[in-house]
Amino acid sequence: HYIESRGIQALAESLINTDWRRSEAVSILKSQLTTYCESTLPEDDFDEKIRFAKNHFNETSVAAIIKSLKQSQNSLSKDAFTAMSKAAPLSMALTMQHMDWARKKNIEDILNNEFRLSQYFVRQTDFYEGVRCVLIDKSGQPDWKVDLNMIDAALYEAIQEDYKEFNLDKDRF
Repeated sequence: HYIESRGIQALAESLINTDWRRSEAVSILKSQLTTYCESTLPEDDFDEKIRFAKNHFNETSVAAIIKSLKQSQNSLSKDAFTAMSKAAPLSMALTMQHMDWARKKNIEDILNNEFRLSQYFVRQTDFYEGVRCVLIDKSGQPDWKVDLNMIDAALYEAIQEDYKEFNLDKDRF
């Protein structure tokens, strides 16, 4: 089922207020989904977004994605370019490297590496710059200290090695 974001709150409230102990709970759920959701995503919108994603986000680096978005003239590209232009280059690059690394890995290794990345990020000046521009002075104009040209392709592996003592305690969860 597909639901537009403006309908999520109404569906959530309906689901919360439903008495799920009743025997016809399944039919009630189907009725609510029919009321608030579409059975399929609008084809033209879905196809356009798939083409957009394949066209721009199949690149091998964040810099290449940004370049591709910048050269495009459609509104999706412009919106994505604007959003990525405001995001921390270091975070985008390391997140992309993490996503590439995480393919076909087990969840424990993935979560441990994500935890190591979080420990690395909170020790970087750009983390505090992001906090400043979004939460403190709310300027929305970050002054990133790291740009994409400064990020080495081997940084992700170096962080995992340097922070290898940081692991999630799986017994706590």
